[in-house]
Amino acid sequence: MNLHRISFSAIKQLHLELDRFEEQGKMEMKDPRTQPLGIARLDLVEECRRRLMFLKYMLKDAEEHADERRRSPPDQQ
Repeated sequence: MNLHRISFSAIKQLHLELDRFEEQGKMEMKDPRTQPLGIARLDLVEECRRRLMFLKYMLKDAEEHADERRRSPPDQQ
């Protein structure tokens, strides 16, 4: 997975956008006519959060490995 174009700030921004969709889903849950849409929206938000957490983990892991490679002596690379 190429993580060079993904930043922690981009992930944070996406989390903030998901907050808005989550609030919208909660509002939709209050009205019986829009409740199915609210359920679907909240499920989608939850899945998106899981995927963002995975990306954040992968990005952090890649940075840690890059730091280790920079710190290791040249003969161990």
